[in-house]
Amino acid sequence: MALGNFTAQSSVRKVQLATCLLDWVGLIAAFNIVYKSRLGAYRPDYLLQYDLLYIGALMTVVFYIFYLYTPNTKVIGLKRPVRAWLATAALGALIALEIYLFAGKAAQEYGRGVLLGALFMFASWASLIRIWIDRVDRSVVNRVRWLVIGDLNYLEQLWSDHQRSGLDSGLQFLTPDGKTHQDLPIGGSYSHLDQWLDRKWTGIVVATDYELPSDMTEKLLNARIHGTRIYDMTDFYSEIWQKVPVLFLNRSWLVMTEGFRLLHNPIGLRIKRVMDILLSLLLLPVAIPLVVLASVAILIETGFPILFRQQRTGLHGNEFTLIKLRTMVQDAEKDGAQWAKVNDSRITKLGSFLRKSRIDELPQIFNVLKGDMSFIGPRPERPEFNKDLEKIIPHYSLRHIVRPGITGWAQTLYRYGASAEDARKKLEYDLYYIKSYSIWMDLVVVVRTVRTMLFGAGR
Repeated sequence: MALGNFTAQSSVRKVQLATCLLDWVGLIAAFNIVYKSRLGAYRPDYLLQYDLLYIGALMTVVFYIFYLYTPNTKVIGLKRPVRAWLATAALGALIALEIYLFAGKAAQEYGRGVLLGALFMFASWASLIRIWIDRVDRSVVNRVRWLVIGDLNYLEQLWSDHQRSGLDSGLQFLTPDGKTHQDLPIGGSYSHLDQWLDRKWTGIVVATDYELPSDMTEKLLNARIHGTRIYDMTDFYSEIWQKVPVLFLNRSWLVMTEGFRLLHNPIGLRIKRVMDILLSLLLLPVAIPLVVLASVAILIETGFPILFRQQRTGLHGNEFTLIKLRTMVQDAEKDGAQWAKVNDSRITKLGSFLRKSRIDELPQIFNVLKGDMSFIGPRPERPEFNKDLEKIIPHYSLRHIVRPGITGWAQTLYRYGASAEDARKKLEYDLYYIKSYSIWMDLVVVVRTVRTMLFGAGR
């Protein structure tokens, strides 16, 4: 099956799905092999019974949290085979917790010996699978090729975003005049389209505000009929990078594009609000002790005040008071409002830990209960920054059409924002979230937030 017939993103998803299926095969085989070897008998009903399905579902969630379905990702200095062992150990701990603390019946039928032996065998299988998958990934998954036809200003931005993405895929640009420009891989002008269409492409991207000549349109239509995917700039960004390129949006696209269902779905909005309230009430018993302990630590390290209150912009541009645990030195903004920076000298030693673990965000649960915020949504920005950002970033105010969130799509996919350029990049992810919202997306954000808290990534 030629990789050139698929998009880069779909190729990655196929590898992720294949890896997950191989994990399930290994898990089922390990439990059945160890069960037979220890008890001297094989029970066909143990192949796919409830207990094993439960363990498999738990395994999938744990492995996702440990980035084991993300190709070539190195977290806390550990490669995927090593993290497979750690994730399996965490899986075993969760199973034990469920059995012994909550009197759960799932997995009790196997016995302690079968559980330990099967998990050991499965961890060996999972680590070997990832060694093999990583080799396949290096040789196949990233071997994708795109033909991009468009205006120079579009191509420069796409090339910049492509380089930042870290994808090892090939891009070939065609411009109206074909003139070379800096390090852009320009392969000629529109008149050279025929010779480039003779090659196999993962897809063709049309990146221009102007209507293409009729003969080019016919050639691209013919390519599409014969199986080549054709994208405009916005669809390419959405499918490959899960964001919306705000610099190249126009109002007609915003009016006509599919999505943004959340905005005209009062039932969906009400369900999201009810889920926010229920989740807040569930988290309070855990959050309150952590906030108390953190408050004592803050008091010992730097004294009062413990809480940090700041005006932020919320739904429909209305301002509200956001509550957090203080993580910076006292009078951190005595010289006026300023962006937080990486390795900011104003952040205390304890504050750095609280930020990485997200414990400093826990008081915002009360903002959620009050209705100022949601658990998931765009990060609320300060009014004094918003005024400037709305002047320099197109469509920036669109992020205020939903409640801001404690965490969100942008927060889990992009680094901590410390400039207007970072704000623009985060807006691209925020708009994708608003456009593509679903309960499933919220669940994905929750899981990504959990692993961010565990590994101290993102922020």
